[in-house]
Amino acid sequence: FTGFTRVRELELYQRLNVTDATIAWLAGSAASLRKLGLSGCKALTPACGPHLGALTALRDLRLSSCRGVDDSVVAALPRSLERLE
Repeated sequence: FTGFTRVRELELYQRLNVTDATIAWLAGSAASLRKLGLSGCKALTPACGPHLGALTALRDLRLSSCRGVDDSVVAALPRSLERLE
């Protein structure tokens, strides 16, 4: 994939195939993301936390109904985050 360096918003709601590896890839390929919707992505686990934390431009993150996400993920989020749902 090319062109992800310019992506600012990405909505991946209820995608069963979004995994920790997907978030790791985004952290390395789409570092300019400001808004990321992951609500309902049930395959995510606490291992996605450090990768989300690497998205330092992130301002808006949606994680509702992500069963595998816990407080350790929230603790790893960038301080620049303005909205967490």
